[in-house]
Amino acid sequence: MPQSPLEFSKRAESDWSLDPSEASNLDPELIRSVPLEICLAGWGKHFRTSGVAQGRGEYELSQVTDHIDDFLSHDWKTSRFDKVLAMLWTFNCWAALVSSTLVSCLTGVLRIYANSDLGNHWWPVCFGYLAYGFTLCFWQRIRSCFWKSRQVFLDRLCISQEDEALKRQGILGLPSFLHRSQRLTILWSSEWSSRLWCVFELATFLSRDSWHHKHQKHQKQQKHQKHQKHRLSKGKPIQFVPVKMGSVLLLQSLCLISLSFTHAVMLDILNPQYVSGVRQLLFQFYMVTFGILAVIVALFLPSFIYIGQGIIRELAELPAQLKSFRVQDVKCFCCTNHHREPNTGETLPCDRVLVHRMLARWFGKTSDEDDFAYVERFNKLVREELSIVVLSDGTLRFSDAVKVAWSVTIPWISDFIPWWADSDLTGFSWFRWFLRGFMLWSYNGIVMLAWMCMCGILWKLSLAFLDRVPRCILMVAHVAALLGFAILIWLPFRWWYVTTDELSLLPLVPYSATVLLTIGLFRCQSAGKLASHAALQQERLEQPEQEVSPTSPTSPTSPREEVFVETF
Repeated sequence: MPQSPLEFSKRAESDWSLDPSEASNLDPELIRSVPLEICLAGWGKHFRTSGVAQGRGEYELSQVTDHIDDFLSHDWKTSRFDKVLAMLWTFNCWAALVSSTLVSCLTGVLRIYANSDLGNHWWPVCFGYLAYGFTLCFWQRIRSCFWKSRQVFLDRLCISQEDEALKRQGILGLPSFLHRSQRLTILWSSEWSSRLWCVFELATFLSRDSWHHKHQKHQKQQKHQKHQKHRLSKGKPIQFVPVKMGSVLLLQSLCLISLSFTHAVMLDILNPQYVSGVRQLLFQFYMVTFGILAVIVALFLPSFIYIGQGIIRELAELPAQLKSFRVQDVKCFCCTNHHREPNTGETLPCDRVLVHRMLARWFGKTSDEDDFAYVERFNKLVREELSIVVLSDGTLRFSDAVKVAWSVTIPWISDFIPWWADSDLTGFSWFRWFLRGFMLWSYNGIVMLAWMCMCGILWKLSLAFLDRVPRCILMVAHVAALLGFAILIWLPFRWWYVTTDELSLLPLVPYSATVLLTIGLFRCQSAGKLASHAALQQERLEQPEQEVSPTSPTSPTSPREEVFVETF
């Protein structure tokens, strides 16, 4: 690395956008964004890593803009399918849940007026699942037909890769793109924090946010930490998206959907009317269907557990990586290839020089005696600010668990609506009967929430054994423990429901107990996160006070503000 920031300045060009007030340095025609649906097109074909050259016409897919919703920060070594699944879950999941709810309720209403064969069977619940899957995959395209598309920055599409002059201007103008971005979305993988340009994008966003809030530091420091998310979420947050978590959550959904159908088929198989007479063929069909679904569950559940173990391990290692983070150790394409283009042998300019020059301008002070004091300031900032987001200790968030349980449970309401509408009961008797039916419909969702929370706990416990016990053995033990736990909390309610009168509210006892158990499990996880956060705050207080503020040409000692970081 060069010997001082002065050397960086001599070796680098001076046409960077140094701060938000200088964003106009970049030609407005070069500040471009791309609709999110184009980013996701072809299952992430624009994220492909086979060949570094930009496809002909890809740059024309972007458009000139003065507003960017999300700046996508990612590394190019991670699988494009992992990125796409994570983005589908992040940007499309709520729309998919609403779509599934509407279609399921409409299907249930239509079944009231259908013939008995259609109205009294559960297979129409598939419409709710189809609506969920279709919207999850194509919501951004559907949205673009009726509303304004979500605009994102993707380097491959928004910076020309064919015209070297435009490419250089675009790269040097990254701060201008970030200044116009409402949120920095980090598609995190184990490679992300080791890539130079990813770290530079974070540095730019942190420094920009500091200028944005510099006049409010005193007021914000006097408020309680628990209000930090509310007041800063109105600004420009960072969204932390572990790319493999999308795969884990979607696999979990598929596994639970398969379990739901397996349960429905099992109940039909046990129905005596399907084992004799003209129903014999239907009984055989159910047996085949049950076998297929059982195989699917047998494949999905171990895969979900295995992948989950890997990502939880990576997330668990991230706090330690951040604690020892040093921008001096990150990698860049040019230095890795000895400043030679691998295919043509042409000399490559040093990206590290350019990045360090900007870090020196943002995080250096005129009073510094050490030429590299800015490096330690930036390192400290990254360690402190990003540590907030990874204190979730590798467990699933409650909101993600609710989305999974909702996606699996809500389509079955189409099976209950015609049942509820067919009752001859009235008054309080109808209410008790309806409440029993509501518990029967929603109980599987409650069990799924508890099941997912227990899964996160088991993942966390397995971290201590991953280096000593083969993962296949841990996976088998994990699957057995999850199935046993699910049966343990599922059977009491089913037993009380089947053995009590149709107007009895006794099943409310195991139902309420399971709800309280689920809340308790998630509160225990939250308590663990709060304890970790308190430990981090105490560690920060015990450290010697040191300014880590970025500086601007007009204000050498601009104060630093904390940045709100939103996890996936």
